[in-house]
Amino acid sequence: MKTTISKFYVKGFCSLLSLFLFVASAFSQDCNGTYESGLALLKKRTEASVKEAARKFESAKRCYKVNRDQQGVQNCDEQIAACNQVLNYFTQQTAKVAAEESYEFTAAGGEQVIPVKTKRSWSFSDVHDWCTATKEKEGLKVVVNPNQTTVRRSQTITLKWSGRKQLVKIVQAGAEEKLTLSESDLFFLADDTEKAIEITSNCDWAVESNDAPWCSWRKDSLHLYIEPSINEGAARRTGTIRIGAGSRHAEIHLMQEMDNFKIFTPNGNDTLVFIPKGGTVDLPVEYTVSQNETPWEIYSYPNWCAATREGNASLSLKCLSNKMKEDRVGTIFVKKGRRLISITVIQLAKGSKYTTFQPILGKKKNVMSLYQRAVLFTPKED
Repeated sequence: MKTTISKFYVKGFCSLLSLFLFVASAFSQDCNGTYESGLALLKKRTEASVKEAARKFESAKRCYKVNRDQQGVQNCDEQIAACNQVLNYFTQQTAKVAAEESYEFTAAGGEQVIPVKTKRSWSFSDVHDWCTATKEKEGLKVVVNPNQTTVRRSQTITLKWSGRKQLVKIVQAGAEEKLTLSESDLFFLADDTEKAIEITSNCDWAVESNDAPWCSWRKDSLHLYIEPSINEGAARRTGTIRIGAGSRHAEIHLMQEMDNFKIFTPNGNDTLVFIPKGGTVDLPVEYTVSQNETPWEIYSYPNWCAATREGNASLSLKCLSNKMKEDRVGTIFVKKGRRLISITVIQLAKGSKYTTFQPILGKKKNVMSLYQRAVLFTPKED
C-alpha cells in the first residue's frame, strides 16, 4: 500500500514538474518571440517602428526578469538604448534648422528666411524694433530696417523646438558717415548779423577749429549759427571754421566786408556847437551801397535840432534859436545795421560865457573850455 502511495506522489510530482517546465519553456519562447519581434521592427528604421520596437524590448525585458534570464535582460537594455539613439536622430532630423550662426545685413537692411523644417511646434524670441521676425511656411522670415546711424548693431534670435534651441545672430553694418553743409562760403557786411548754416549728418558733429576770432558761434543738432562782430576797420577780413563728423570733415570759409559808412565832421570831432541863433550844417556821408545791405537811417535827435537825410551822401542838421538862459545839449543817433553812431550837439544860450577851467591853487593858465575845443566851425545862420 505504501509503495502504491509513493509511486502516486512521485508520478504527481513528475507531472507537475513537466507542466512547470512546459510553462517555463512556453514563457521563455514568448520572451524570445517578443525580443525577436522588436529586432524586426528596429530594422525598419522608421520613427513609428522604432517606437514600437522599444515597447517590445521593454515587454521582453520584464519577461526575462520573471525567468531570471540576466542575459536576456542585458540584451533588451542594449536594444532599448539603440532605439533611443535612433529616436534622437529622428528628432534632430525632423526638426532640422538649416541656419548659420549669424546673418549679415548691409546698412540698407533687407530680409532673409531662416529655414525651419519640422512637424513639431517651434517658436522664437528676442527680436528688437529694428529687426522683426514672422513664422512662415519655409521657416522664420527676418526683416531688417535700414540703419540710419553709423553704428554697427546686432541682436540674437533664439529658435526653440522639441526641448532644443539654436541661437542665430543678426548683424547689420552701420551707414557710411555723412556730413553735408547747406553753404560752405559765408559773406558778411561790416555790421551784419547772425547767419545760420544747416548741417546734415548721421553722426555727432562738432566745430573742430575757428581761426576767425571776430566770429562767435553756437550750435544745435541741425544748425551752426555764426555771428560776426562789427568790422570797424578799413580792410576786409577772412577766416575759416572747420567741422568734423566721425571721419568726415568740412570747412566754412568766412569773409566780412570792411566798414563803408562814415559821417564826416570837421577834424573828426563828434561834438558840434551851434551859436544861440542856430543855423544849418550839412555833414558829408561816405557810403557804398552793397547788395542786400541795410541803408542807414536817422534813429533819433532832440526836438530843437532837426536831422534829415539827403539821399545817401549827406546828413543835414538844422538847429533852432535857443531862447533859453542856459546852454542845451542833445545827441543825434544815426543807425547803420547794428552800428549806432552818435553826434553830440551843443547850443549856446544868449549871453553864454566861455569859461575856462582854472586850478584852485597855483598859477592860472589859459585853457580852452569844452565848448571852445568843440567849436571847430560856426554854422551859418538861417
